[in-house]
Amino acid sequence: MYDGLTFVADGWLEQLRPAIAALADDARDELRRCTRVGEFPADVYREMGRRGWVGPFAPREYGGLGGGVAEYCVIEDEAGRHGLVPPQISIQGQRWLLDWGTAEQKEKYLGPIARGDMIFSESISEPGVGSSLKLMRATLHRDGADWVLNGQKTHVNLGHQSDVTLVFAMCDAGLTSILVDTDRPGVSSKQTDPI
Repeated sequence: MYDGLTFVADGWLEQLRPAIAALADDARDELRRCTRVGEFPADVYREMGRRGWVGPFAPREYGGLGGGVAEYCVIEDEAGRHGLVPPQISIQGQRWLLDWGTAEQKEKYLGPIARGDMIFSESISEPGVGSSLKLMRATLHRDGADWVLNGQKTHVNLGHQSDVTLVFAMCDAGLTSILVDTDRPGVSSKQTDPI
């Protein structure tokens, strides 16, 4: 188990900073191209995931670092400093899966998200109400063995690129959330221009 000292003892921090800088330098042309055309730098993100930088919380058996908040903060800071995609959104998905996900959900999603092979998004904000959980209009209800989700979300970071999104909605018991594969029938998205 991670004890908070392993990464320091292994010289992880001293190796991380120059490694992130080197990847950013190597990928600079691709990052600029993606910024210019409004495209997500998926190949660079996957390389970050391969190195464990997208999954600092995820256990090693899922392809993550098996670290904690300190490792996440350093990766987030260094990635942002060098113009790489900070893994913050992915971290939220990993944290949700670790705290609330079933064994089947962890098996299906946690590893690919931590490795950068699957893009995660979080769908909270709605047209006209923003991120107010009290005024949320999206609904989720049971229909036999299935769940039916109805609603619209807006301003979803990486929403158009994501493979899976965590959708917040109201059900009979109150506010809940559900993982939705974005290639499911009835799910649609559109890319908006960055401000």
